[in-house]
Amino acid sequence: AENEVLQTKADSDDETIREFGGHVSKTNPDFVLTFDGNSVHWPYLVKRADKTKTPLRVGRDGGPPHQSLYGHYSLIGRANVDLLNFADDLYAVKNKTIEDVAKYLGIELSSQNPIDETAYFEHWSNLNQRKNLVKHVEEQTKAILKIGQEAIDYVIQMSALSGLPPDQVIAAAVGFRVDNYLMMETHNLGQLIPSRMEQPIIPYKGAIVLEPKIGLHDNVASLDFSSMYPSLMIKYNISPDTLITGRETDDIFEVPEVRHRFRNHPSGFYRIVLTKLIEARKTTKAELKRTAPSDPRYTLLKAREKAIKVMTNAVYGYAGWAGARWYSKEVAESAAALGRETINRAISIAKSLGLTVFYGDTDSLFVNHDEKLVQKFQGEIDRQLGLEINLTEVYKRILFTEAKKKYAGLKTDGQIDVVGLEAVRGDWSNLARDVQNTVLRMVLEDAKPDRAATYVKGLAADLRSRMLPLSAYVIWKTLTKPVAAYEVNAPHVEAAKKMAKEGWSVTAGDKVGFVITKKTGKLYQKAEPHYKVSTDDIDYDYYVNNQIIPAAARILEVLGLTENQLIAEPGSQARLSGRSERG
Repeated sequence: AENEVLQTKADSDDETIREFGGHVSKTNPDFVLTFDGNSVHWPYLVKRADKTKTPLRVGRDGGPPHQSLYGHYSLIGRANVDLLNFADDLYAVKNKTIEDVAKYLGIELSSQNPIDETAYFEHWSNLNQRKNLVKHVEEQTKAILKIGQEAIDYVIQMSALSGLPPDQVIAAAVGFRVDNYLMMETHNLGQLIPSRMEQPIIPYKGAIVLEPKIGLHDNVASLDFSSMYPSLMIKYNISPDTLITGRETDDIFEVPEVRHRFRNHPSGFYRIVLTKLIEARKTTKAELKRTAPSDPRYTLLKAREKAIKVMTNAVYGYAGWAGARWYSKEVAESAAALGRETINRAISIAKSLGLTVFYGDTDSLFVNHDEKLVQKFQGEIDRQLGLEINLTEVYKRILFTEAKKKYAGLKTDGQIDVVGLEAVRGDWSNLARDVQNTVLRMVLEDAKPDRAATYVKGLAADLRSRMLPLSAYVIWKTLTKPVAAYEVNAPHVEAAKKMAKEGWSVTAGDKVGFVITKKTGKLYQKAEPHYKVSTDDIDYDYYVNNQIIPAAARILEVLGLTENQLIAEPGSQARLSGRSERG
């Protein structure tokens, strides 16, 4: 039946593998969807099939999957799409989980209490809990299908644009997509495609990031330039083939600050391809406006517009990518310099109109939301700079920390945007992220720290009695090199060594989940793989002092509270009002 969740009742791996292959052959799909399949599911199935000497028949040729270009698994005659790669293109989704991606796409999940993967074995081992795990996996399977239905048009459109097959285009790094697109355009222009040369990685000064105005600010607008870097590259003809290295002085443009020089005419390769992309996006957006959401073409056009936007904005970074066929440090450096100049001019325009600039990053600015002034600002950007800047979000209240690229805002619909803080980082425990999210919401809703401080103190005082699941304490960290290559003793490295001794294959790129236990010794000696411990083994003091308090203090210190005040006794007279520095 359509959209049926299939469960195997087999008692052995070989029967399960044969039954799975039979289902795939019978269904005969064009697309096979997974979430993290290239890293987890396919490698596991291949290894189990090899161990049991059971044919894994999933291709249209009846053959097994095999690892192919860009690290993805290829199924002959089918497009194997790992939706985790699709999630990587959703820049607004910080935690790349099925639940968070589904939420972003507006997909409702039937279960509001998903089972953490660290608890799978425990649930499977307990017959009473096993049915809950089966139900959870069923729901995740349905969610993956729904995400796939949302993603498939984008995958196909990106494939058509880049010329890469659907299973490859979503797995390929952005640079390879651009590379393939530029090769097709070069062929269309009747020009030769340069060979890929091994390039040294040469750093250059990047985009401007302003110092934030620290504290809470009410009614703040976020504005983003539309295709700022591509537009500047078109305007000033910034391209590898227009770069002047000699003494030529006629009909040239010299880039401010870096002083690289480019010919104004004729149009360079980058100007030609970027103009084509921007015009294609304008045409698609215009057609999208004329198309009713109920029209079957609507989702297709929306996906096409997104694919063109992603490709257009990627060309700027591509020029400085060491793997680029059309590599040019001068081009990347010049585009970045023009971007910095543009942002600085935009800031001057905003201030001249009476707007307060709270923060700026790359191609966006945060200003106070005075509707008439913001509209006037947009008009002046168009008139003076010839660029388009769009109002992307209005925050009821926003909090900037002392660090760049770290802020959180309460949107008018009650949702919270979090950027750069522990709440969206993958190397903190779920406990730390949950605490910080709760603190952020309380502070942004209340505009003062009292309720949040009371919550943190209460949690710190009786963490053990909260009976939180083990998954709340697991810390995940990625190995950046083989375990043997580490010279320092770090907790995740020690946990990986213990896993390796037990026969686990752990290497660079793997995420290691560990828990800090009550064992004696240095911190790294107290780290244990998560599957070897229970909540009785947890060092609760460590999690209070090194996870809960720091995650909360990152927010509350902005409002005048110190870590010492947060670990004070609940009945103490520590002052909670702090300073709000609200704008």
